[in-house]
Amino acid sequence: ALTVILVAVLLGVAAYLLNTPSFQNRLMRAATTLLSRELGTRVAVDSVHVDVMRQDFEFYGVEIDDQQGRKMLQLQRLEASADLMALRQQQVKVSKVDIRGAQIMMVKDSIDSVAHYQFLIDILKHITSKKEPDKPGKKLSIDIQRLTLEDIHATLHASTTRQFDLKRLNYSNDLLGHTLNVDSLRFATNN
Repeated sequence: ALTVILVAVLLGVAAYLLNTPSFQNRLMRAATTLLSRELGTRVAVDSVHVDVMRQDFEFYGVEIDDQQGRKMLQLQRLEASADLMALRQQQVKVSKVDIRGAQIMMVKDSIDSVAHYQFLIDILKHITSKKEPDKPGKKLSIDIQRLTLEDIHATLHASTTRQFDLKRLNYSNDLLGHTLNVDSLRFATNN
């Protein structure tokens, strides 16, 4: 009985520590340092809030540069709720994702050059193609129930400049099926 009480107290203390802003920000700094090193570029997050019990994650002031040091992605806010236990079965179950205030810059310096975001695609391809030799490959299943994109601005610089502005997009996947609502979408090009 004493062991059960001790384990419960330790789990309670761990849950409390995981929910404190100072611990979360320390963990966030370590994660962004690791991610920056793995990507070979600067990754920064102003602040983070994680509710471990509800499995809610909020990131504020997210910035990712390309490998030449140019701003590639800036997010004012990224909020997600996910079922972390589903990851053990190769499933990503996300009940909601809210992305607000995104600035996306995509650059392709010349027609023969590689796009500056190609390194991210290559890394993701490498990560998803890794399989343990002893285990049969099981495809990763992704289920997003609700997605909201708000105030999104993307610019593509290649031989011409193209801009994409989105005021709001709502996607939901529920018992009634898939629903997509778009409010104020603008696409512009200089050619």
